[in-house]
Amino acid sequence: MRWFSWKSLKKINAGTGAVPQPPTSLVQPGATFPGEPDAARRYTEEVCSQIRYQRARPYIERELSDHIDDRKQDLLREGVQEAEALNQAVSEMGDAVTVGQELDRIHRPSPEWSIIITTAVLIFFGAVIQYYLSVKGAEGEWAARSAFHDYLIALPVGIAVLLAIYFADYTVLGKYPKRIYAGILLIWAAYCLLNGNDLINGYSLPAYHGIYFAMLLLPAYGAVLYSYRNGGYSGILKCGAAAFLTLLLFNGAQRAFVPVFFFAAGGLILITAAIAKNWFKVERRKAFLLVYVPTLLCAIGLFLFKLWRYGDQKDIFLTRIKSIFLSSPDTPQVYLSFIVKSLIQNARFIGQGETGPMINLGTYGLERALPVWWSDFSLTYLIYQWGLVVGVLLVALFLFLMLKMIRAAMRQKNALGFMISLSAVTAIGMQCALFFSANLG
Repeated sequence: MRWFSWKSLKKINAGTGAVPQPPTSLVQPGATFPGEPDAARRYTEEVCSQIRYQRARPYIERELSDHIDDRKQDLLREGVQEAEALNQAVSEMGDAVTVGQELDRIHRPSPEWSIIITTAVLIFFGAVIQYYLSVKGAEGEWAARSAFHDYLIALPVGIAVLLAIYFADYTVLGKYPKRIYAGILLIWAAYCLLNGNDLINGYSLPAYHGIYFAMLLLPAYGAVLYSYRNGGYSGILKCGAAAFLTLLLFNGAQRAFVPVFFFAAGGLILITAAIAKNWFKVERRKAFLLVYVPTLLCAIGLFLFKLWRYGDQKDIFLTRIKSIFLSSPDTPQVYLSFIVKSLIQNARFIGQGETGPMINLGTYGLERALPVWWSDFSLTYLIYQWGLVVGVLLVALFLFLMLKMIRAAMRQKNALGFMISLSAVTAIGMQCALFFSANLG
């Protein structure tokens, strides 16, 4: 059984500049190549490392060896020296990563049903918790009941999108990375123009929803990094320019600090991984300097620019910055964090805790003192109601899942798959880290 034809391989190489020739003979499996056999072996191994379906790898490796030997024999008959014939035959096969990615699209692995089932179980428990919060809300907090109704509407949509993305061909990102990235940026720009004057809790709508665009952009940015592999220092500069343009667009939204930080931190993780993997084929130390020195200078420049924009009221800006690192109960911006800290410090390991001296509920319940307790601060509320054991279990589960995802991403030999996996892990990890940090004060 032939796993791919010579015609299909020629089509794969059409965009790489390689000109493979049709085979004239086949060799037995396990045959060695005189001259420089390691060149052929390294090529076939690199191609197969891009293919996720492990059962197909030995057959494809055999086919590639056959094609290389066929072309080598043609070159030998043309009078080319044996070692040079083998090297030329390997080079004419095309870029190993590109060929491997195309073959990976043909031979896709079966779904990982264990992950799908685990996700379904977690969604079920999430729905139970949401229902519990809505029942508590029935005692007087109408917003919690409304949030549960919205949750029931959004849940099937979210599941459908989740399954669509899971079964989608992610290699499309590798084929059209710049178009997809530019398309998301255009949608963000249009969203800012249409909703820039709308406010939610004092924030502009783009600033409020910008984090979701930042999460969506991370996999697309990972694909852009993949497209500039072997691009040298100019490739790094182009990737940096794409990130800088994105941060400018995010910074254009009023008070969009979180999306700016989210994308900047996530983008640095991705480009650092690409440099560490030697994608750009440059000296790593110089590449890191090329990335981190401009990043540091831009951060300092942005800080000075904000300071200049505040003018005579720069003390207000400095107080806000100081409150992020040195919070005080007298600082309005972080008063909520002190409520959360008080609830955590006075929580019991099992069972309902105390509110603490900072919180005077009067005749009202905690639902009136803790804003959006049914969503943004749901973990804090559950710890208060059920005990620290809930927080310990959820944090432990989160760390367990994150370690598994990071390990799976780092073990991924498929170049595009590695970057897309890492970008997804980065987006999920940062979003969960924001949630846990807020709910733990």
